[in-house]
Amino acid sequence: MEAKNEKLALLGMLDYDVTWHRYIYKTHLKRAIEKLEEANLHESETYQRASFNLTLLED
Repeated sequence: MEAKNEKLALLGMLDYDVTWHRYIYKTHLKRAIEKLEEANLHESETYQRASFNLTLLED
């Protein structure tokens, strides 16, 4: 996840249109969060990071 964040930030700094990449990443994060919730892993670090990254993208 961290590498993906860095890639999006770098592309954004280069004035590259990241709309599509952002949409795909958001979709992947939402699916990962759903899977973690199904596995009852609400307290895991992965769940918390995915949730945090999703909130950053939704702002």
